[in-house]
Amino acid sequence: MDQIIGYFSRPMSTQNVYQDLYYSNSYTDETNTIQNNTSPEQNLNSGEESLKTLDLGQLGLSETPGTLPGSLVTLWLDGNRIERISKEAFSRTKQLNILHLARNGLYEIEQMAFRDLNKLSIFDLSNNRLANLSSDVFYGLGMLVRLRLHKNRQLTELPEKVRPKPIESACLEPL
Repeated sequence: MDQIIGYFSRPMSTQNVYQDLYYSNSYTDETNTIQNNTSPEQNLNSGEESLKTLDLGQLGLSETPGTLPGSLVTLWLDGNRIERISKEAFSRTKQLNILHLARNGLYEIEQMAFRDLNKLSIFDLSNNRLANLSSDVFYGLGMLVRLRLHKNRQLTELPEKVRPKPIESACLEPL
């Protein structure tokens, strides 16, 4: 039997539709929203293997949590204070399809930081401080369909390894 475990409004990345209610079946928690008064590490310890969607947005995080479950399909890290992404940050999250890193003040991404995310199809890096992206920063993202880079004021062009890919949108300006 399904039960409502949380309520928040997030735009679906592939449509202009809002998904307001998240459901989980009574045997496994497939969604988790971290509240401002708890640490991500405390919340991730229970039900880690079945967690599919995780919202860590607007928690004031200054780095990506080191304890992200490998079962994640959707991850919201938007609205934090993450300025740098290391090449090990997402090494455990190989199932990710959707990753939101918008509005973080992000200015540095190590080469091949997303190399293990070969299932990633929607990636939001908008509203950050990115200026230069190395040619290998998107290495391994063969399934990428949508890449949002708008409102990175210093970023004026995409790395060559992204440009020839048949992605739906790789925008430096809003869609």
